[in-house]
Amino acid sequence: MNHKQLIVMWVAITMIGLMCLFPPWIFKIRSESSDINITAPGPYRLVFFGPPPIPTDSSIKEEKDTIYLFKKYRTQYWRPELDWTRILFPIAVVIIVAGGLMVTFRDRKPPSV
Repeated sequence: MNHKQLIVMWVAITMIGLMCLFPPWIFKIRSESSDINITAPGPYRLVFFGPPPIPTDSSIKEEKDTIYLFKKYRTQYWRPELDWTRILFPIAVVIIVAGGLMVTFRDRKPPSV
């Protein structure tokens, strides 16, 4: 590995590490009476702090908030979960881009005659 490839590798490892340390969360609404599968986007939160707190009715004020649409559901039925799609997709993009850059920056040997 040359110097440029090492830089690409360490930048990719750092980016993936930060993405794993601050994962995105979603709030799922569960219903015991029917099979409702509703999700609302949650915040990014440091993994060591655990899941984000469930918003209270008083904290959901603005109509522009996505969670406002779900205000009619009682917050006791909400549960926070990791959003695996928003975790794995950016990691896959970083791996593909870093792999492409590492191939691009490889040492090229002149063809032997």
